[in-house]
Amino acid sequence: RIPCPHASCSCLFKTLAGLKHHQSSAHCFFLNPTISTGAVKPDPPGIIQDHHDKLTETLAGRICDENSIYIDPSTPPPPISDKSPEDWTPYQNKTEFEAAKLIFKEAQLSASKTDKLLHIWGSTLAVHGSRPPFADHQDLYNTIDATPVGDIPWNKFTLWYNGERPVGRVPRG
Repeated sequence: RIPCPHASCSCLFKTLAGLKHHQSSAHCFFLNPTISTGAVKPDPPGIIQDHHDKLTETLAGRICDENSIYIDPSTPPPPISDKSPEDWTPYQNKTEFEAAKLIFKEAQLSASKTDKLLHIWGSTLAVHGSRPPFADHQDLYNTIDATPVGDIPWNKFTLWYNGERPVGRVPRG
């Protein structure tokens, strides 16, 4: 165990990296004490000995902007996206987004049922020279996969159960 070399501190550390992190966060003044010999220079007069409990204004962890100007703590965070509320990219509009949400998330339609629904929907729109929001289930899935969520990439995975099916009624998840 490595002790903190500051006279007023009794913290112990497993690694030098842990000690270094502790010193940079808890002790704002470094006097280059020698760890291996245990020799420690005392803090100069006037400097607060116990920096753990008495952080100065400059070390209070206040939020600031990129120019180091303090931000009022009651200020709400900036929006995740700078996009307009009318920008539904990659969807054409809010209705297309809501249709995708209903089919995929809420109703959880299978691919074949999605294709059937979109075919029926398309046949009613054809007389008006229009089309449904998605050509088929794959078009729907591709649009969902292209949906940006902040700056986090969209990931998906598929699970398959290959075991024997239980006898009797099987509950759906």
